[in-house]
Amino acid sequence: MYSVTDGGGDTIRVLHVDDEPDQAELTAAFLTREDDRFTIEMASNASDGLNRLSETQFDCVISDYDMPDQTGIEFLKAVREEYPDLPFILYTGEGSEKVASDAISAGVTDYLQKESGTDQYTILANRVRNAVERYRIEREVEHTRAQLKAIADKREQIIERVTDAIVEVDSDWRFTLVNEQAEDLYEMSEEYLLGRDFWDVFEEAKDTRFEKEYQQVMETREPTSFVEYFSQLDGWFDIEAYPKQSGGIAFYFIEVTEYREREQELEAERTFISEALDTLDDAFFVVGTDGELQRWNKRVTEVTGYSETELSEMNVIQMFPENEREVIANAIKTTLETGLDRVEADVRTADGTRIPYEFAARCLTDSEGEVLGIAGIGRDISDRKQREKQLEMFASVVSHDLRNPLSVAEGYVELAQEECDSDYLDRVARAHDRMHALIENLLTLAREGEEVGDTEPVDLASLTETCWENIATAEATLSTDIDRPIRADQSRSQELLENLMRNAVEHGGDNVTVTVGGLENGFYVEDNGPGISENERDDVFNAGYTTAKDGTGFGLSIVKQIADAHDWKVRVIDGSDGGARFEITGVESAAE
Repeated sequence: MYSVTDGGGDTIRVLHVDDEPDQAELTAAFLTREDDRFTIEMASNASDGLNRLSETQFDCVISDYDMPDQTGIEFLKAVREEYPDLPFILYTGEGSEKVASDAISAGVTDYLQKESGTDQYTILANRVRNAVERYRIEREVEHTRAQLKAIADKREQIIERVTDAIVEVDSDWRFTLVNEQAEDLYEMSEEYLLGRDFWDVFEEAKDTRFEKEYQQVMETREPTSFVEYFSQLDGWFDIEAYPKQSGGIAFYFIEVTEYREREQELEAERTFISEALDTLDDAFFVVGTDGELQRWNKRVTEVTGYSETELSEMNVIQMFPENEREVIANAIKTTLETGLDRVEADVRTADGTRIPYEFAARCLTDSEGEVLGIAGIGRDISDRKQREKQLEMFASVVSHDLRNPLSVAEGYVELAQEECDSDYLDRVARAHDRMHALIENLLTLAREGEEVGDTEPVDLASLTETCWENIATAEATLSTDIDRPIRADQSRSQELLENLMRNAVEHGGDNVTVTVGGLENGFYVEDNGPGISENERDDVFNAGYTTAKDGTGFGLSIVKQIADAHDWKVRVIDGSDGGARFEITGVESAAE
């Protein structure tokens, strides 16, 4: 069970509501693996979820859609009645447009459909982080806005009460009036001050702004006002000075030290928020309802190449190529109407370069629901698009352009073998078999990549026997010493085991013994063959590296890839009987 803890300020507290505990536990495990700031508490239905929300403060809610007592949409509506701004992500296998539309209408923060593979958890973690970052920024903005309003109100009160402290001096700078409030601020009585020279009493005011301002009023007979720190009284004062008709001047003032310090604190907070936004790898921006850029972080200037001045004069539409502007205009409209939107479009930089970006935008409102503008996050997806194109092209070439001529060659070899018996033809057939193995391995690397499907309890001992039956083992012997099930993608785990066994037989000889055994946090596959020298161990997992005459060089590369996809670690060391031992660790046990 993953529960909420009293962590530091960086802790992200998530409530996950799902009536399938195994799915909820798996999601929690992957989320905490993606980001150790996540602390996750689970509820099995909407009613339980509402109770948890009333008892504990959360930063985000993740909810399934299809639940017994209430659907995820009904739960969302109930949450919005009590927590209108709390990030709420609908994470469901129900992927209809109606569900998505209903979720948006009900005020969902984000919508993500459950899919196979673990990449979905990376996406979900990113969505949670982004939603919580926006939520915290909005709360900070709202908090700052409230503080600034309080300061403005305070300022008005100060102006209304500026006569609280009154001091008058004659043309010779001698005190003629000191009211009670001035006595309290000066910590001196009127009786003591009357008739004394102002500059004798407040010597530290000489050669300061106070002397300059007061002398100017005395000479020009024009009033003035200013806020300044006075060291002798160790405080900040808001002062208005007026000439008196009888000569001399009057000071109306109040101490504003607390206000001034709070103002400095708020300025420091604003600076902190700005600096925090500048640390983001993503572009952050705020635009008005008309699309005018109002605020942005340093990443925007770095990516676009526009100067601060240029950005301040731009409409956000101008940052995109002509053929993308309608998409962006529609996204702005949707965000203002529904509260949020997500869109992909190319950004056009100052030098005309196009960079593919994904944008997530959310409407900003004040405490009364008045729309202020749109805040958004933009993420560069160049690498993702380029990788997808390369993999698609590679898989196409391998699966079609290589397989077809290979099939033709195999057909002609078979016809030739019917007409004559030749060792050369047998060698060609074996070469074709090796080419088939190479193609299959290349497709595995290109198409499956570092992905695994849903994990489940896997009986490793039984799977080991199945794998052994699937490979050509000659006179080799299998020994198993494991009885603990693991959590894994069964089909990809089978690929891993078969490749390790095949590697042992290819390098260990026909009579090799292969042992599969358990470790405290994983398992191992070892043989009693010749082993792998230390200077080769860093290379064996590289694609194409092999020392076997008929090896493809991709088997151990696939092993490494499958291990990485599970977040496992794999290493090769000396075996118990001098052979090679491959240890896979970081494996989650499925034992009760």
